Amino acid sequence: MMVRSNATMRQEAVCGRGPSISRRPQARGLAGRLPLLLAAVAFLLAPASAAGDALARGIAAALADKRLRGATVGVCVQALGPGRVLYSRNASAMLIPASNQKILTAATALRELGADYRFETALMAVDAQDARDGTLDRGLILRGGGDPTLGSALAGEEPLQQFEAWADALLAMGVSRVGGDLVVDDTLMDRQQTHRDWPAGQLWRKCCAPVSAVSLGENCITVTVMSGARVGAPAVVTLFPAVPFLKASNRCKTRQKSHAIWFAREADSLIITVGGSVRLGSSGYAGRVTVPHPALFTGAALAQVLEAKGIALEGTVRLTGPADMARRQGWHALAVRRTRLDRVLPIMLAWSQNMYAEHVIKAVGARDGATGSWQTGLARTAAMLAEQGFTAESFELADGSGLSRRNRASAGLLCAVLVAQDRSENGAKLAEMMGVAGVNGTLRKRFARAPYRGNVRAKTGYIRGVGALSGYANAKSGVRVAFSILINDFSPSTHNWAMKEIEDRIVRAIVDHAE
Repeated sequence: MMVRSNATMRQEAVCGRGPSISRRPQARGLAGRLPLLLAAVAFLLAPASAAGDALARGIAAALADKRLRGATVGVCVQALGPGRVLYSRNASAMLIPASNQKILTAATALRELGADYRFETALMAVDAQDARDGTLDRGLILRGGGDPTLGSALAGEEPLQQFEAWADALLAMGVSRVGGDLVVDDTLMDRQQTHRDWPAGQLWRKCCAPVSAVSLGENCITVTVMSGARVGAPAVVTLFPAVPFLKASNRCKTRQKSHAIWFAREADSLIITVGGSVRLGSSGYAGRVTVPHPALFTGAALAQVLEAKGIALEGTVRLTGPADMARRQGWHALAVRRTRLDRVLPIMLAWSQNMYAEHVIKAVGARDGATGSWQTGLARTAAMLAEQGFTAESFELADGSGLSRRNRASAGLLCAVLVAQDRSENGAKLAEMMGVAGVNGTLRKRFARAPYRGNVRAKTGYIRGVGALSGYANAKSGVRVAFSILINDFSPSTHNWAMKEIEDRIVRAIVDHAE
């Protein structure tokens, strides 16, 4: 798969075969969930006429757009507080939610882990003794806790920032040599690093970044392409972090005027191919390409930092094996990095970061000693939905980010989850973590004018033929509402911005007329 660097990067997925959750788990007591069950049933059965005439007319005008011909649209609007249904159209239709799936992932994480949950990444020694004569005789362990922010630019970090701080800490302890291996412990999560539903031809792109308990820099490497010294010369290609096992195959040439650069990496390949042409004297181009084997990539980057700081590593970088696990009780932490969930979720939601979402759902699955996987994490999402009264037939869960086309939800379900979150002990946390209209995240360029700017907090969503926008809005009347808009089977010949225009018209009608 070769894609020019100046093409629009879109998250597109194809249907495939992979684990999904649609089975209803055992509920925890009918009495505790009966009010939510009745509210959900009433919500899904409510007619569109429950909304005021002005609201209904405003949404109907948006839905009359001829660009929706052949599409299926679900819309729900519900007042927070008393929970009145203000508008409902196809509220129970099971549709592909795209990145609105992240709302379910965030709600599950807040419920199961809590906002103060901490992802822990530790640099550990094999035994409890201090370094002898400046040497850690039995090696080092990098133990991962699924933190997606390590070395992440979205979290405001340089890729190697944490590792450089740890190397300095080791030097301060007097360590100058590591006598054994650098062991990377990624066992908190399974090693299914890419989902089988994700598009095989796009796994090199950052929207399809792999998932691992030990990750670095969003599991992407930066590829920089500069012009050569003369026309016809090969481009100058560099990788950062430049770990030994990843190589670039440079097919890019320097041209007088032409400037069209492409990247490619086959699944599991250690070779990043760079092709096309770079214009002579230009400032070049830098792009991101996913890495295979993210835990080993992270360990190799740490090893390079240690060596650069003057700490010799005599062994190799490898993953944990049975012998390592058998002596795990003897490990002790030299340094620990902790990242709170309420730092991760705002990036995941506001900036629609897929890799963050998949780490979060697997962290949910790893609770109480289980192995973090899509199966274990999504089972907890299914349990949450069952307790809110949704049956096995009303949803299907395939991944945490919404990249899979086998996810299914309804606008009514998403709206009900938003209302339940607002009523829960988490209160306004979910709303505070979403993008703000006209201000930040993927909504920063939408609803830029009053009265909409700052009064809509929502999650956007897009994959091929699918548009979604769900969240919270403050209406002019003073009513606070939850809303969900799902559009499926949108004509592939129509641009994504057309779906956004229609979504925006619906939201403006909600702000203007909901009461």
